[in-house]
Amino acid sequence: MIGRNYASSTSSTFGAYAYCFRSLSSPASTSYALYATNTGNATTEYAGYFSGDVYTTGSYLPSDAILKTEVDVFEGGLEQLAQLETKVYEYKTNEYPHFNFPEGQQIGLMAENLKEVFPQLVKASHQPEVIVPLEDAIDMGADYTLLDDDDDMVKIADGLDFDVVNYTGLIPVLVNSIQEQQVQIEEKDELTEEILAENAALRSEVDQLKDQMAQVMEMLTHVDNSMGNCCGTYKEFEPSNQQVPTREKAELMQNIPNPFGSSTLIKFFLPEHAGQASLHFYDVSGVELSAKVLGAKGHSQVIFNDSQLPSGTYFYSLVVDGEVLDTKRMILLK
Repeated sequence: MIGRNYASSTSSTFGAYAYCFRSLSSPASTSYALYATNTGNATTEYAGYFSGDVYTTGSYLPSDAILKTEVDVFEGGLEQLAQLETKVYEYKTNEYPHFNFPEGQQIGLMAENLKEVFPQLVKASHQPEVIVPLEDAIDMGADYTLLDDDDDMVKIADGLDFDVVNYTGLIPVLVNSIQEQQVQIEEKDELTEEILAENAALRSEVDQLKDQMAQVMEMLTHVDNSMGNCCGTYKEFEPSNQQVPTREKAELMQNIPNPFGSSTLIKFFLPEHAGQASLHFYDVSGVELSAKVLGAKGHSQVIFNDSQLPSGTYFYSLVVDGEVLDTKRMILLK
């Protein structure tokens, strides 16, 4: 069927016009201005084929559960969408004028790419040969080919096979992707909250350690000012001097580790001519806590361990032949 319009006015022209009037006095339950169906067995089937833009004030697709079978939950979305490549392009309007493609730059997907990810959203289509009356072809200035069986009709375009895509079918995929992404966002938010809570706890511990160190430094300053009154000559640990003790002079090393938690190692050196030697341990007030007799000459060491002592600052002195030769400070932290 060929529809032609010969209207003299250019305000509106129609190749086909459908109109349905529903009487208010006897309304029908269902009315259609145009009803088209295709129940054929062709390779490409459409109830309606439009070569050009289609305008509608509403559009619906059948989605009732009673119409469907093999219903299952769709898994994924984000991973598949990441495989799609959005392109900008222009249609070959000069090469295929009878498609009535839109002019200018377009945004969309290539059917070949979409078929690799969602093959169910791509189908083969066919543009039939364009057959028009001879006089119309002449009016349009189109090239034409005469038909063997009809002198009044001519062919102005060959048929073409190509793929078409169902963009509407991507909407459920986008919905699922948004939901999937929201779950990931919420999981990351929870992880962020846990990390922030851990950081806050660590900051609190650091602040407590800073306070403890400030207290220790204040205590050490007080002790340094009063050392000369209780333990004889007090000398700070000098690594360069103590790492190479002489053979003629007794030496006392700094305890390792310092501060310590339960026990600490104290190294010393006693020359062969040294007489009676001992280590004496004091609290910050100068009260002697204990003493240990040293019998070995040369390089030796003792382990200090007193689980009864509270955390604090303590001192130990090396006494040889009744003379305090050196005193060191150690810190106990429990």
